[in-house]
Amino acid sequence: VEWHVCGICLEEMLDTELLTHEACGALLCSGCLESSVKHSSTAGRVSCPMCSRTVDPAVDFRPLSDPSSGDGTIRLLQTTILFRLEGDSSNGGVTSKLVGHPTLLNLPVATVGSCLHSLVAPLLPPSLSRLSWQLCLTDAKGKYCSRCPFGSSCGGCVLVSYEVPVELRPGDHLSLSFPSSTPKTALEEAFTVKEHSSLTLKYSDTLTLEECLKEFSKKETLDEENPWFCPVCKEMKKAVRSLSLLSLPPVLIVHLKRFVFCGSSGIKIGAAVDFPQQLTLQHHSDGEATKTLQLIACVCHFGTLHSGHYTAYTRHPLTKVWHYFNDETTSEKAPSPSDSESAYLLFYQREGVAVSPFVLPDEVGGASFADEKEQEVVLQLLRMHKPPAKTTPKPHPLPVKRSSSESDLTVAAGVDQATEHFLTSLGLETHRSETQAQAQTQAQAQAQTQGHIARARQLDTPNVFIKEV
Repeated sequence: VEWHVCGICLEEMLDTELLTHEACGALLCSGCLESSVKHSSTAGRVSCPMCSRTVDPAVDFRPLSDPSSGDGTIRLLQTTILFRLEGDSSNGGVTSKLVGHPTLLNLPVATVGSCLHSLVAPLLPPSLSRLSWQLCLTDAKGKYCSRCPFGSSCGGCVLVSYEVPVELRPGDHLSLSFPSSTPKTALEEAFTVKEHSSLTLKYSDTLTLEECLKEFSKKETLDEENPWFCPVCKEMKKAVRSLSLLSLPPVLIVHLKRFVFCGSSGIKIGAAVDFPQQLTLQHHSDGEATKTLQLIACVCHFGTLHSGHYTAYTRHPLTKVWHYFNDETTSEKAPSPSDSESAYLLFYQREGVAVSPFVLPDEVGGASFADEKEQEVVLQLLRMHKPPAKTTPKPHPLPVKRSSSESDLTVAAGVDQATEHFLTSLGLETHRSETQAQAQTQAQAQAQTQGHIARARQLDTPNVFIKEV
């Protein structure tokens, strides 16, 4: 048996539940066809909702499929379950009002009254389970019947708890109706909303990095929807997973999850996260990760998911001075609490890790150092004795040669050192090859460095060891 859709209510139904107009092929359920007859019939005839022809519903509409040819498929209909309290009005009619909160229940379309009662009864609160109640077919507001004509005094056809066949239709709602004599205390106890303990917790507007790490390392249960594959049993099993640090790297990078994606869309989380200058992970480690870490850098993000701007804070490894980098602008500035909403990446250096700063080879003449202290001493000496920059006079053509027609002096390449000094005193400059100039510059830098190294050894630095290369 196939499934098709009613052309009016668009409800998906079995072929045995639909009627078809053979002239145009329209498919209608019996409920929609009955409603059309009630609202627009003339002498038992009605216009087809699809082709607008005048038809006799009893003759021109036939079942799409023979009910006796069904394969036993049980079709479920999602039905709204309401709770209502009946009451007497002054004019003798019956009025009712909804109480509690409605719920949804998947019920078989073709069933009996006793089956519906057994399926709905577990939804009753404990304080009302022993009281008398009736199951009625109503509309969405629980005031009128969903089957009887509008304007009738029927407040909902009662479904008795016997073996009476019941066929649910789209638009039907089931109301659990309690008499007006129901104790008020029982209703209040049943439908009073009890606040969960989580609603009383007070969350601050600012999170701490410690709270984020605690949430990251807490235990997580892997249930049936997300099981764990056991390598021993070779089966999917329930498990409990937790994350902890066994050892710390020289630099720990903490990436705050600022961006959350759901399908094709996403948002940026702008919650403030306070991060300390010194971090201890003894509560989130399972091994040697108990040392103190020092904040050495922080990357900030400003903007949204689709566009933004990055800035950075860094801490100098020698001077320990913080600098702030914003495109081409650089200033001496340290991270502050005002950066808690924009912090994105945090860099923490493990205590006791020596980081050698980058030094230009020309500045030290090719020498290497045993530790950071030795290098700092030599660099300070180099900066103290660095000669001031000399202004270079305007060069003249080379070599020393006077032409009969011109008075210019030129200097040839490859002259000796004495001649070069003499020509320089006259305001002339030699043009040596690039290789010779580089060799002499390197020799002078190395000689200067060796002198500073010898002087550094005479200082009161017993722990300094200099390795020469």
